[in-house]
Parts: sequence; structure tokens; C-alpha cells
Amino acid sequence: MKAFDLVRDLITENAACGFGLFGGRYDDVSDELKRRQEQAVSAEIEKYYRKAKEIIALNREFTEELATAIEKNKFLSAADVQAIKERHTIIKVDI
Repeated sequence: MKAFDLVRDLITENAACGFGLFGGRYDDVSDELKRRQEQAVSAEIEKYYRKAKEIIALNREFTEELATAIEKNKFLSAADVQAIKERHTIIKVDI
């Protein structure tokens, strides 16, 4: 899964969750470190999932109209999205 791979890279190669989980680009990290890294990846993915659900729920009318337009037209241009966006109040969420 691409999301897991991206988050894993952030944690293991870029120390996004601190240097305690940093593995660098080495394959010889311990099993314990790999286990902790995977736990951190799962926790981060869960956090992102919950935040995405919150954003979608808070902006339900916008997302539903967007989904309907995509289903009908198969694709949307930036102008199409902007027109839909202008018909709704977008609730911003801190990330």
C-alpha cells in the first residue's frame, strides 16, 4: 500500500517521529526497531485516516457534490472544482 510505504519512509528514513525510530537506509536494523517502526507507521496512518474523515464530514455538502460531479463527468477540471467550491463554505481543519 502506497500510504504505508510513504509513512514508513518518513519515519525510518527522515526521522519524522524522532530519532528513536530512525533506521536510515540500512537493512540491518534490529527486529525490535522494525517492530517499533511498524507500530509507529500504523499509528500515523490511523491518525491521518481519522483526520481525513473529520475533514470530509465537516465539508460533507462540498464532498458530496464533488463526488456526484466526478461520477457524472468522470473527471473535473480545476475550474469545475473551483465552481463547486464557491457554492459551499469550506470548513478548514488544523492538521
